[in-house]
Amino acid sequence: MSDRRPSYRPTHKRLVWQQAQELLSSAGHGRGAKFALKSSISRDLVNLKVINLFFSKNLVRIPDLSNATNLGKIYLNRCSKLSELPPSLQHLEKLTHLDFSYCKNIRSLPSLYKAISLTQLDLSGCSNLLSFPEVSLNVTKLWLDGTAIEEVPSSIECLSNLRVFNL
Repeated sequence: MSDRRPSYRPTHKRLVWQQAQELLSSAGHGRGAKFALKSSISRDLVNLKVINLFFSKNLVRIPDLSNATNLGKIYLNRCSKLSELPPSLQHLEKLTHLDFSYCKNIRSLPSLYKAISLTQLDLSGCSNLLSFPEVSLNVTKLWLDGTAIEEVPSSIECLSNLRVFNL
């Protein structure tokens, strides 16, 4: 069986990949330990385009992502212990897809109106989510079914590009 890790140069990037792989391998294996992406890795995320950590059962928080300036998609669906989201999400100008579906411990989200490229936001099944933040006017698909949200802000009327809306 071949080693499928990308080979990056310089060595620093390879070390960051190995550290990330070690961290991610412990996520979701039910060992009972709480898991969080370490902030030291977040410094080296400039070229990261996708975060896909769905079903990471022990993921409790993600670090500041303000250095991930090219990040376009975040898939953290079904991370059942995830409860802390960084305010830096609002500054990710290239972010188009954000999926926190079935993250049952999320109670609130940072404002997302500065995430100007955001088109898809899936919060379905976030059963403890009580409020809905301001979002980019470019959102076309919005899933809020299965949340504790009882009222959306009136600014939702400004989402003229909205094509799919589930509440």
